[in-house]
Parts: sequence; structure tokens; C-alpha cells
Amino acid sequence: MEQQPFGRYFKTTLQGMVGLNPDYLLCTVDANRGEMRGMVHEHLVVAHALAIPTIICLTKCDMASEDQKAAALLDVKRFMKQLGTQTLVVKDSNDAVLAAERILQGYTPIFLCSAVTGAM
Repeated sequence: MEQQPFGRYFKTTLQGMVGLNPDYLLCTVDANRGEMRGMVHEHLVVAHALAIPTIICLTKCDMASEDQKAAALLDVKRFMKQLGTQTLVVKDSNDAVLAAERILQGYTPIFLCSAVTGAM
């Protein structure tokens, strides 16, 4: 049996991203798990290929250890660099304004978030 380069839901992902013509992709990555897993890679590749501006939220930062957060952030940055996309880690409201200005220039803002604490 030949292994598919993408997961079994890739066709659905592609139909949604092409057919719905989204303005942005908001991709969530669980910081508590360390590295990216699942279909996140597929979503980011398709968004890049379709030139859809992307925002990444590292979630559950309140639960993740510093090592897990660092690993997740490094993994996201490396993957985006492989796609030829620059990232901007948003640490405060000034960075958020900068991210809003730069997202249409091809930058991908990365927010470190917690739904529990409300931290950004």
C-alpha cells in the first residue's frame, strides 16, 4: 500500500480552503504537546501555497512547561522558515499592532495564549 504524503482528510482541508476563499487562516498549536502534530502541517502548507495570510496561536501556554513552550515555538518557527515565511512572536499590544501591519507583507504572527488565564 502506497503511503500518502498528506493525511486522509487532506481532500476535505483543500476543498474548504479553496472553496470558501478564506481571508485568513487561524491555526492553533497545543504548546503543551511540544512539537506540532496532526494536520497542522497540511493546513500551513496549503495556506502558504494559496497565499492565505496565517496567524498561529500557541494555546495552553499556562499548562506547558517552559521547555514545552520553547520546543513548540521553535518547531513552528522552523516549519514556517522551511516554507519561506518570516514569523513575528507577539508579546504585547505593540507587537500586535506590528503584526497587523506586517501580516499582509507575508509575515506570520505567533501568539502565545492561554484561555484559562487570558494571557497573550
